[in-house]
Amino acid sequence: MNLVTGVIAGAIATAVIALAPNPAAALPVTTSVDGLHYTLEMQTTANPLIANFALVITGENSVTDTVGGRTGIHAFALTDPAPGTATSGFVAATLFNNVVTAGTNGYVFQAGGLNSGGCNGTGDFFCFQSPLSPPGTLLTGPVVIAFQETRDSGNWNTYAASAPHLKIDWIGSQNNYDLFSQEVLVQTTCPNCTPTPFDVDPVAEPTTLAILGIGLIGLAVVRRSVFGRFA
Repeated sequence: MNLVTGVIAGAIATAVIALAPNPAAALPVTTSVDGLHYTLEMQTTANPLIANFALVITGENSVTDTVGGRTGIHAFALTDPAPGTATSGFVAATLFNNVVTAGTNGYVFQAGGLNSGGCNGTGDFFCFQSPLSPPGTLLTGPVVIAFQETRDSGNWNTYAASAPHLKIDWIGSQNNYDLFSQEVLVQTTCPNCTPTPFDVDPVAEPTTLAILGIGLIGLAVVRRSVFGRFA
């Protein structure tokens, strides 16, 4: 069965289920800046050097967004684990404008933090940057970036308590966005580490989740191949 057939079959079989809200899936841990809400989800794996993450952002270009005009995320960075550093990583899937893209969506791992030009290779951070700044059109609905990270020593068990800082280089209609750099709270469960489904706050955004349900469940046919590297 190819991807298109899988999406259609999944939509017919499960579209009604997608309409039902799931209160238990609401995100309890968020950091709010400029009217946007950021959650970093983390999931440890059997390999102590590897962890799965999902960066979840809601509120962009909504009535709460004090800046607006956002069309993409050029780069984002997080504090390195300590002791040790993050040595490699990859973006496994993204959700922009209700569209799931399996794979990197152009994002490339780099060591170091970022500035207004993107990842800059300096500081105790790890960074992902995409030259395309997806999606390139006005953002609506939740954003999810699911990624995996490998460190050179230690384990990820204490990362949630380390108060990591998140940096984001937003792209949009504004000449310059505030270079977001903020301590971010970490949720130690990761419902969005895999894209089936990206389970983003269905209580607050039931319409969005209903639309997502049509395509996301059909994408289950490629979950094994896309996330095969996740431990």
